[in-house]
Amino acid sequence: MKLYISLLFIVQLFSTVVFCQQDNDYRDLLILYADGDYSNCLKKAKKYMKKSKCANDEFPYLVSSAAYFSISKDQLYDLDYPNAYYYAVEFAGVAYQKMKETSSYVDFKNSFLPDLVMSAIEDARYAMIDADSTTLKEVIIRMDQLNQFNPVDPGFLLIKSAYQNHLKDSVGANETYKKGMALMNGLSSTKNMPETGRVSLKLGLLLCADYYAWNRPEKARSILIEGKFLFAGDEEYEYALNNLN
Repeated sequence: MKLYISLLFIVQLFSTVVFCQQDNDYRDLLILYADGDYSNCLKKAKKYMKKSKCANDEFPYLVSSAAYFSISKDQLYDLDYPNAYYYAVEFAGVAYQKMKETSSYVDFKNSFLPDLVMSAIEDARYAMIDADSTTLKEVIIRMDQLNQFNPVDPGFLLIKSAYQNHLKDSVGANETYKKGMALMNGLSSTKNMPETGRVSLKLGLLLCADYYAWNRPEKARSILIEGKFLFAGDEEYEYALNNLN
């Protein structure tokens, strides 16, 4: 059954992949990734990255991101790949920067990238529970990574701003907040946003407001009111707004 699924997956990918050159296709990468041989997949992808004719091709970076993301979800790899998630996001960013408007890898990208981004957003949601400086800094680095390959997403900036505040970097937090809010105010609705964009924006607003909720409730309220036009009817958002002191 596993073999059947792997072969089917490869056939689907072959229908979308454009090779960087005829004698250097990505057949080996596709087979290794589909079979779950992530370590060798990463080694092969690295070799492709060094080839001049593949230097501007996003696929080796994209498949590396997918492989690292899969590794990050499997505890068996924890010792050998402790920073797998970091590299998953990093390689996704590089792939995005190299991606062409007519990219043939959209289907492959959509097979894992939304889950990767959503995972980072959910990590940011719960990281505040630990609240140690190392964890806060890791979230900021992750938001910077995500912002690099989606610079028009205001949510990543607002999440970063909230965590900068908790690290007592008020100047940096204020600058990041202004950039995020400027992007948000350029929106008319969240209707055409990807789910990850909508979730990150709401979380960013909630986290920014939460930082001020106890000492400056009026500031927290103003933040939520400013974003209310995008989240009217959202139960979580309205609950936060209506339950400020």
